[in-house]
Amino acid sequence: MFGATLMGLVVFLFASAASVFAQPNWCASVDKAQVGALLGGPAPAPIETGPAKDADAGGITTMCMFMQGKKGVITMRIEFPSPQEAAKKVTLEYLKNQQGDEAKYVEEKGVGDRAFWAVSDEGASYVVLKGAKLYSAALGGLDGKLAAAQKPAIAKLTVSLVGS
Repeated sequence: MFGATLMGLVVFLFASAASVFAQPNWCASVDKAQVGALLGGPAPAPIETGPAKDADAGGITTMCMFMQGKKGVITMRIEFPSPQEAAKKVTLEYLKNQQGDEAKYVEEKGVGDRAFWAVSDEGASYVVLKGAKLYSAALGGLDGKLAAAQKPAIAKLTVSLVGS
C-alpha cells in the first residue's frame, strides 16, 4: 500500500475496501493503454478491491490498482444510494475529510455534475461526480509536481470511466 505516497482520499478508501476482493468488472473498465502511458510502460496486472460497503465514504466502493514499484495508478468508483445523496455528500469538504495528507483540491467546471482536481506532495488525482457515482483516478508515488504535469492524462482516464 502507498501509505502517504498517494492522495489521502485514495489511501483512505483503499484501507476501507482492501479486505474484499470481487469480480474483475471494474478493472475491465479501465483503459490499460492510458494506465501504461501514465506509468511510462505497459500497465502492470491490476488488483481489484470491492465492491464493498464503505461507511466512511458513504457508499459502495470499488477500486482497481496498478502498481509499478513505488508508483501507481488507482482508479475508484463510489456508488451512493441516490444522485441526491451523492450531490449532498460530495463537496470539497468531503474530499478534504477523506484525505490522509495535505492535498489541495479545486473544483472544476464542465465534467459530470461536479469535478475536482487535487495535488499533494506525492501525487495527483481527478474526481468526477455523475449522478449517484463518484469516479476518480490518481497517479501517486512520485513528486506531486511531476504527477500534476500529467493532469490531462489523469483527467482523460477518469472521464473514460464515467458510466462504467
